[in-house]
Amino acid sequence: MLAFSVNAVTGSFLFAQNAPDYYVINSAFLLKMLLIVVAVVCNGVVLFGTAGWDDARPVPTSGTRLVGVFLLLVWVGVIAASRWIAFEVVNN
Repeated sequence: MLAFSVNAVTGSFLFAQNAPDYYVINSAFLLKMLLIVVAVVCNGVVLFGTAGWDDARPVPTSGTRLVGVFLLLVWVGVIAASRWIAFEVVNN
C-alpha cells in the first residue's frame, strides 16, 4: 500500500505537467487509468472479501488461481499502457 501511495503521488506530479495532453489526446493514458481502477477495486474485493476466512477451511484453488491470473494480466496491462503513453506523446 505504501508503494502504491508513493507511486500515485509521484504520478500525479507527472500528470500535472501536461494534463491536457494526457487527458484529451492520449488514449493510452485513459486505458491505464481504467486498468488501475479495475485492478484496485478487484484487489480490494479480494483483500476484504477474504478477511473473514479462518485457517480451518481450505482455500478454493481453481477460483483463486483464476482471480490471480486475471489480476496479474490487469497489472501487466497497466505496465503496457504506461509504455504506450510515451509512444503516443511522441507521435502527437
